[in-house]
Amino acid sequence: MCFPECNITGYVRDFNTVDQNRVKETLDIIQEQVIKDSVNVIVGAPYVERKKRFNSAIVLLANGARYIYHKIDLASSGAAHFKSGKNR
Repeated sequence: MCFPECNITGYVRDFNTVDQNRVKETLDIIQEQVIKDSVNVIVGAPYVERKKRFNSAIVLLANGARYIYHKIDLASSGAAHFKSGKNR
């Protein structure tokens, strides 16, 4: 299953107020269900790493693995809120 960018928090908001701990808690809840239902999921969320906020796609696999991709090519509206990822 695939959910759009910023699906966890919504896209039209003040990203400075997003609680990263709640984002991670939500990802953990989704991951539990992914494992239980044996379904792989990609979900969009703002994600803070190394004190930088990214517009990220988090891949949650039924085997418990988790991968994070930080969007590289940001729209002008997104560039005001997020840093660009580095790896394609």
